[in-house]
Amino acid sequence: MRAAICYEFGKPLVVEAVTLDPPQAGEVRVQIVVTGVCHSDLHAIAGDWADRYQTPLVVGHESAGMVQEVGAGVTQCKPGDRVIVTLLRSCGRCFYCLGGHPQRCDASYAIDRERRLKNAKGQGL
Repeated sequence: MRAAICYEFGKPLVVEAVTLDPPQAGEVRVQIVVTGVCHSDLHAIAGDWADRYQTPLVVGHESAGMVQEVGAGVTQCKPGDRVIVTLLRSCGRCFYCLGGHPQRCDASYAIDRERRLKNAKGQGL
């Protein structure tokens, strides 16, 4: 697959082939059909939020596609399901999620700790 990658703030994006590790427990692999670069992506690319993001970073976090593969324990979707993708995450189990405020979820996610997407050089994105 290909991704739009920001290697340096304020510079043009680079579109190149990338690889993605298989889904782990509780994760799904989605074949992206359509994605957009939103205004928050533009701020990240420009370096306006350099204190929040590090390069390299892949833009286009608002997407839609189809589930290709599911990791262990995934029960709410299956391969072939149409889904939307966003970075707004909620675990459904923490104090905030159970209290009706999933936007404040305080769970820990692999995307915050690991780089499963890699460029042709093997560099984590």
